[in-house]
Amino acid sequence: MVRLASAPLTKISFQRSVKFFLASLVGYLIVVILALLLLLQESLLKVHAISQSQWNRTADFSTDWLNEVSQTSDPLQAKLSSLRSRFAIAQIVVNTKTGQTIRDGSLPDHSFVLTRDSIVGSVRYVFDSTVLETTRRKFLIIGSIGGIGSLLGTILLIFFLPMVVRPVEEMLDHARESGQKIGERDEASFVIDTFKASIDRMKLQETELKDLHEREKTRADDLERITSTLKRSLTSGFLAVNSSGQVIELNGAGAEILHVKEEDTSGRELREALGSAPFSEMLNKAVKEQISLTREETEHRTSAGSIPIGLTTVPLFNDKGTFLGLLALFTDLTEIRKLETQVHDLQTLADLGEIAAGIAHEFRNSLSTILGYLKLVRRERLPETVAARLKHAEDEASLLSTAVSGLLNFARPFALEKQPTDMASLLSTLLSRWESQSPEVRFQMTGPSFSLNADPALVGRAFDNILRNSVESIREKKADDGAVRVELSTTPRPSVSVRDNGLGVAAEDA
Repeated sequence: MVRLASAPLTKISFQRSVKFFLASLVGYLIVVILALLLLLQESLLKVHAISQSQWNRTADFSTDWLNEVSQTSDPLQAKLSSLRSRFAIAQIVVNTKTGQTIRDGSLPDHSFVLTRDSIVGSVRYVFDSTVLETTRRKFLIIGSIGGIGSLLGTILLIFFLPMVVRPVEEMLDHARESGQKIGERDEASFVIDTFKASIDRMKLQETELKDLHEREKTRADDLERITSTLKRSLTSGFLAVNSSGQVIELNGAGAEILHVKEEDTSGRELREALGSAPFSEMLNKAVKEQISLTREETEHRTSAGSIPIGLTTVPLFNDKGTFLGLLALFTDLTEIRKLETQVHDLQTLADLGEIAAGIAHEFRNSLSTILGYLKLVRRERLPETVAARLKHAEDEASLLSTAVSGLLNFARPFALEKQPTDMASLLSTLLSRWESQSPEVRFQMTGPSFSLNADPALVGRAFDNILRNSVESIREKKADDGAVRVELSTTPRPSVSVRDNGLGVAAEDA
């Protein structure tokens, strides 16, 4: 609305201005629709008149043509077909003077019929008026749409106008109640000025309220800032509970330990969020009694079983001594319990190792004495059978002594004694001993010798175990052609391979 400041004209109220504008707009649209409909109707009438005039001329011309060619020898049916195709006539029907009816063409859905008299008889011309009928139907549809649109526009104007005007009228009433005077201003300017003044007062009050709110909120935000910082930083479980026993914060590590979801615990009671378990009961007790707990051990029950938990709680109080809530740090003690069990098992094994080392030491002393006596006896002249038996006894005692020495080496602290070691010599000694113990197995060593800087005792023990596995595999197979082949190689780097034709390793154990 344009405000005229130079002429003291009578002011029009806002409500009447809006009504006048909307009514003018709707009226203009209705006039435009009616004018378009009238133009469309006039065009339709012209098309009808032109079409009918053209059909009349076609009928007259066709009748004259029939009169001229009536004396020719061509059949009348052929003349009608030629005439219909030349002038786009849908159907021609001739009632001859002899009473015969000749028809050419088909009857369309919508038709315009003209009748003429000719020398051959009465001629009826049928023209296809489908296009005109379609145009007329479209005009009716457009007219109906225009009428409905005008009606709907009027209805919307009647029902929508109060909705537009009512808020402004209410604002005017409130502005008048505030003591403001309209004076020389129109209603819209009055409402806008009053609204601006109210906004300025609200901004001033908002600034004052913000200052008060910030001062009061600082202490309340301390707990939230602390809990948020701890939640992001801690890798162990962290839980914050308010003074009513409701969960405020639970970090991801804590949710994983307790097998719950973070979003399912916020704002809920401890028992409701964590279930009735020793862990939640201990937390409830700490909240009710407002006490701190230090490294207390409890358990939490889940669908996967009970979890041992270590718990520490810290109650929070403000400067007036009011209880604000509780912070809880907890961790899963499952791995610690496993480590304690492993340490206990290792200690037991260490004790057993010490006992085994003591027994092995005693065994070795006794075996040394037995071997000494056997060597002294073998110096005497004895029957061959007795000497052979003593030799076997000495060999078995030597093997037992070697095993006891190996047990002692395993029990004592491990230390390498590296020295240049000829691998061919070392392996040859081992093969000689196994040849005497396993005459049913054929042993063979090929390849060049090489020297390694290694502990000969440990390397010999390792290859002795490999040869023992090969011999046992051949014995299990019970083959008559058992063979163990040791191959030494220096390219591309020094290596030793041991092959046998025993049972080997099963596919499922490989």
